[in-house]
Amino acid sequence: MINLNERKKKILQVLIHQYIRTAQPVGSRTLAENYGLDLSSATIRNYLADLEEEGYLTHPYTSAGRIPTDKGYRFYVDSLIEIQHLVLREEERIRREYSQQIKRLEDLLRYTSHVLACSSHYAGFVLSPEWEKNILQSLQLISVGERKILVVLVTEAGSIRHLLIENELNLGAEKLYRLSRILSKKVSKLTLREVKEKIYEKIKEEERTQTELLSLARKIAQQTFASNEKEEIYLEGANNILALPEFSDSEKIKNLLKFIEERKLLSTLLEKKVKKTGIKVTIGSENPLPEMQECSLVTSVYHCGEQLFGLLGILGPKRMEYSRMIALVDFISQLVNDSLEKLSSPK
Repeated sequence: MINLNERKKKILQVLIHQYIRTAQPVGSRTLAENYGLDLSSATIRNYLADLEEEGYLTHPYTSAGRIPTDKGYRFYVDSLIEIQHLVLREEERIRREYSQQIKRLEDLLRYTSHVLACSSHYAGFVLSPEWEKNILQSLQLISVGERKILVVLVTEAGSIRHLLIENELNLGAEKLYRLSRILSKKVSKLTLREVKEKIYEKIKEEERTQTELLSLARKIAQQTFASNEKEEIYLEGANNILALPEFSDSEKIKNLLKFIEERKLLSTLLEKKVKKTGIKVTIGSENPLPEMQECSLVTSVYHCGEQLFGLLGILGPKRMEYSRMIALVDFISQLVNDSLEKLSSPK
C-alpha cells in the first residue's frame, strides 16, 4: 500500500467497493462511467494492469474485469481504518474548537456553516431560528444620552438585540434598573412572540399602581418587537460548488450563483424542511426549484432543549459521497445541539 500513488489508491478503492456491491468482475469502463475519476477507460485499464502486476488484483479469465486478491482486500480494510482514524481526529478537533470558540448564538451559526463547508468541500449552510421563537433570558433598560433608553434583550441561546426608545418620562438610572428587574421577572422564559403579545397584560395584572411601568411596557411592546425578523442564512463554500465540473456550463453557473446570492429563495426552500426531524437527503429533481436540479441537499434540524430551532446542512453535487456527508451533518447537528444547551444554561 505504501508504494501506491494516490490515483492508483483511488482506483483500487472504488473497484473493490464496486466488486463488494455486485460480486461481478469490474472493468475499466464501469469505473470510468460511474465513479467520477476524470480518467479515460484506456488510462484506467493501464492502472488496473499495474495493480494486477503488483498483486492487488486478478482476473478470473481472459478479457474479464478484475477482482481483488487477498492483498487487495487487505489494502481496502487498512485504508478504511486509516480513514476512520482521520475522521476521529477531525471530529475531536472540531469538538474542541466548538467548546473553545462558541460564546454567542451568531458565532455558533457562522462557525457551523464554515465547518460544514471546509469538511465537505461543498457549501455549508445554517438557517437560524426566527427571532420571535427565541426564549427571553433577560431584559435590561439603560439610560443613554438625553431622554433615550437602550433596551437590551438577551435570549437563552445567546442572541442579543438592542433598540433605542424615547425616555418620555425622563426616568433616572436607578428607576430604570428597578423597572428592568420587574420586567425581566414577568417576561423571562417566554418566547419573544409571547413577550410581544403579553408584556403589557402581565405588567397590568400585578402592577396597577406603576403607571411608569405600564407606559414603558406598552412602548417596549410596540417598538422593540415591531419588526418581524425572519430567519437568517449563514452560508459558506459557494465557490466550492461553482468549481465542480457539473457547473462548467456558464449558464448553469449563472443560475446557481444567482440562486445562492438570493438568500430569500434559499431560505424559502429550506424553511419547508425545518419541521422534518432527522437527516433529510434531497436529490436533484426532488428539489422544486430549477436552479437546484444539479444539486443535492443533506440537511438536519437542530434543537435547543426540546425546542426545534433551525436547519443546517450541505449543498453539493448529485454525485456527492452521501454516506460521509450524512455522517458529517449528523455529527455537526449534535455538536450544535450540545453548544446551544451550554449557551442557554444558567451561567
